[in-house]
Amino acid sequence: MHKPTRKRLKSPLPVGEILQDALKASKININLETCKLWDLWDNVVGPAIARNAQPETIKGSLLIVHVSGAPWMHHLQFMKEELIEKLNKVLGEKAVSDIRFKIGPL
Repeated sequence: MHKPTRKRLKSPLPVGEILQDALKASKININLETCKLWDLWDNVVGPAIARNAQPETIKGSLLIVHVSGAPWMHHLQFMKEELIEKLNKVLGEKAVSDIRFKIGPL
């Protein structure tokens, strides 16, 4: 049986590059820059919001955020535009165009 030969690299590739190539090959559309949101969330929104709201998923530029209850959902609705601005400053312009809040596990 013939084994395919692999091209030897002079140095290791960065993991991010390998992941981007793998995602492209699998036709999964994920922006790794936007994935930084999970690492940055607590610092961007502050400790009080972070204890009561956490990002769940991103669909295109729509961010779905789970909140601890109806009062927080209501409160964050009023802060939505401010949160979008803060997130886009950190993630890049137009990374998040809308946020939907729903009660769910944090």
